[in-house]
Amino acid sequence: ADFWSVKFYPYTEPGVDPVFAVVGGKRILVCRPPTGKETSSKVEIIRLIIDEEVNSGGSNHFACAWSKDRETGDPLLCVAGSTAKIKVINVITGECLRVLAGHGGEINDLAVSPTDPYILATGSDDCTVRIWSLDPAHEAQPCCAILEGEGHKETILSVSFHKSGRYLLSGGVDHIINMWTLPELPDINTGTNRTTRIFYPHFSTSEIHTNIIDCVAWHNDLILSKAARDHSIVLWSIANFDSTLPPPLPSAAPIHDPSKDTRSAFHSSTTPTALYTRHLQFSIPDSDIIFMRFSLF
Repeated sequence: ADFWSVKFYPYTEPGVDPVFAVVGGKRILVCRPPTGKETSSKVEIIRLIIDEEVNSGGSNHFACAWSKDRETGDPLLCVAGSTAKIKVINVITGECLRVLAGHGGEINDLAVSPTDPYILATGSDDCTVRIWSLDPAHEAQPCCAILEGEGHKETILSVSFHKSGRYLLSGGVDHIINMWTLPELPDINTGTNRTTRIFYPHFSTSEIHTNIIDCVAWHNDLILSKAARDHSIVLWSIANFDSTLPPPLPSAAPIHDPSKDTRSAFHSSTTPTALYTRHLQFSIPDSDIIFMRFSLF
């Protein structure tokens, strides 16, 4: 079977051996890599979960992301894929704690906020990013926000939180990378029927890559991104973006303009400069396969 996503557990205490999750098909694996302390160099499978719900019709889990229970500290694994639902699994017990539904298409990527393990972002075939609350207090209505409108016109393949938790990157089949400014979440609408909706990203560009964008990631205020068949990962930054400053207001987001390949809320019309800067390009040969992703850990 193919495996589509690999994620290391980010909450490991110093001195504790790392573990990672792998998902693909109906299989969800939690593994421990060899540490050099053992005589064996094999990866140890410490938990195998078979999800029979995705056993028919060619269904697949495409993505996973780690969270943790605030009260017990138990590791939680969020998994999603072609069923358009997110399952939250307690890795210690193997129990599926919750199922989040709302997307209108396959879910291709998941990301948990670095500042709050209960805030989860998902990118989907339905061209939207949804932000969810994993807090049991919001179980009846867990969707915090929907990022839609003038963002993406085709499938979203990758999402990534900034370390501040206030900015989110998305990239996909339309060759576009968007940077969205998020409110403090959970907000006053979380847990109610008045889900927060964000229609315009504060930065949007189709100039970085010329193909399907299948991986985006923040590194501090720098951005790493990759497109299928480009054979490279690009390190770049948004001009004048500074996460130490207060986030821009929603009204500052530039409206859609078909004549512009790049739109930015961080650019002053009185000081015409480039809207972004390319810093480095890393060669990755033999990377023609779509959905070949990288990660920072």
